[in-house]
Amino acid sequence: MISNIAATALACAMLASTAAYASPDASAVKDTIRAALTAANKDDGAAFMAKMTPQASVIDEFAPFRWDSFSDWGAAYAAYNSQNSVAHPKTTQIKFLHVNVEGDRAYAVASVAYTYTEGGKARKEKGIETYALEKQAGGWRIASFAWMSKAGVDQGADATAVSDTVHAFTSMTGPLSIPPTAVVDEFAPYHWTGASANADWFAGLQKSMAQEHSTDIALKLAAPDQLSVNGDKAYAVFPTIITSKVHGKTMSEHGALAFALDKAGGAWHIASWAWATK
Repeated sequence: MISNIAATALACAMLASTAAYASPDASAVKDTIRAALTAANKDDGAAFMAKMTPQASVIDEFAPFRWDSFSDWGAAYAAYNSQNSVAHPKTTQIKFLHVNVEGDRAYAVASVAYTYTEGGKARKEKGIETYALEKQAGGWRIASFAWMSKAGVDQGADATAVSDTVHAFTSMTGPLSIPPTAVVDEFAPYHWTGASANADWFAGLQKSMAQEHSTDIALKLAAPDQLSVNGDKAYAVFPTIITSKVHGKTMSEHGALAFALDKAGGAWHIASWAWATK
C-alpha cells in the first residue's frame, strides 16, 4: 500500500480542472484571507493569529521551510528578517485563482506580490499562495499556508538529490519509506496532517477519482522555479502539468507543487507538500 500511495502521490493535483465550488461561503473564505494579509501588513500579530488555527502546516521559502503552527512560523520569519536586514514587508493580493468550499473545509489559491527592503534596497517577488481553511464557531480560520515563487535554484549534490527525490515521489519509481505528515490538495477535506496524513489523502484521492470518473493520470514536472537546501532541510517548487481522462476525454491542468523535505539517514524524504492549481 505504501508503494501505491507513493505512486499516486504524483496525482496530487490531478483532480483539478474542476471549477471552484459555487458557495455562499466562498466570499467569507476570501475575506478571511484578506483580513489575515491586512493584519500581517500592519504588523498586528494578534489580529493575524485570530485568523489562524492553533495547529497548522506551513511551507515557506526560508529555513527550516516547514512549521506546524503559525506562531512557530512567525517567530522564524521575524528572526530571518532580522538576520537579513529585511524591513517593511508587505503582501499585496493580485487575484484569487481558485476557491473551493465543501462543508466546513475550504481551499484557495491566490497570486500575490511581496515587497520589502533588504539592506535598504527595495525588493519585489511575485508568487502564489495556497491556503486550506476550516470553518469554526468564530468563522473561517486558516489551517495551512504554502508560498511558491521564483527565487533561485541551488546547485550541488544535495540539490540534485532533492530534485531526484521529488521526481521519484511523483513518478512511482519506489516505495515511500517515510510518508509526508502534511498534505494540501484541491479536493475535500483539502488538508491532511499527522502520521496518517498520506494514507488519508490517498483514500480521499481514490474516492475523488471515482466520483470524477478520472483515469490515466500523468504528471509532468518542469525545471524547479525554486530549490533551496539548508543543512538537513530543503524546499522546492516545481511547475506542474497534470493530464488525465475524465469520462474518456483528455483533460489537462497547470499548477505548481511546493515541497518541504528533511534529510535523515543520508537520504532526503518529503515531509510535506502542497498543490496550487492555476
